[in-house]
Amino acid sequence: MSDKTLNELDGQADSLLSHDHYAQALSILDDMIAIEEKGPNHPQFLLSICLRKAHALLELDRPKDAYRFLIEDTPKLSQERHAYEKRYWNLLAQAGESTGHGAEARDARASAQELSLDWGTSLERAEELRLAGRDEESLAFYERSIRMNPGELATAAALENAVFGKARALLSLGRKDDAKRLLLKTWINTNSKEYQALLDDVGAATGGGA
Repeated sequence: MSDKTLNELDGQADSLLSHDHYAQALSILDDMIAIEEKGPNHPQFLLSICLRKAHALLELDRPKDAYRFLIEDTPKLSQERHAYEKRYWNLLAQAGESTGHGAEARDARASAQELSLDWGTSLERAEELRLAGRDEESLAFYERSIRMNPGELATAAALENAVFGKARALLSLGRKDDAKRLLLKTWINTNSKEYQALLDDVGAATGGGA
């Protein structure tokens, strides 16, 4: 099926959702998911369809179906989820609260709130977690800080701190190749002593220099 047809269905689904015709919208969204899954060339678009389906299920008072769909199906698109992450966690929290999954709902709500942090606060949170020995948890906050950093001269030092912190966390987790790739691909001051020291660490650990 052509992109034009998908776009037409997309417009119909949005129109139905905006007028609270959730059952009809759900049918169209299911058709769109089936089309995309036969040859998914638009992973972020597919994820947006899935989240609209979860929203429709919740509005139709089907929280169990929404919760199961979000838990079992949507995570398959985890690589694309960052673009819609806050909406995903909010929907999961809403579904969890309506189905007796209180702990999961609280975790989802907390994740949604954390995504409201700006790049500076994300960096502070990442550093707190890493220094507390929670390296795995710190990675998402470092990545968020790196991604959201405006890349201006005034924030260059903070960007370096985020990159160096993430590299240290990766090294602590034994992910030396990932740390090396991060250091080599990110624009930072390659003349800094800290950069050279970290690069020496990953270079020695991976059997070669930069």
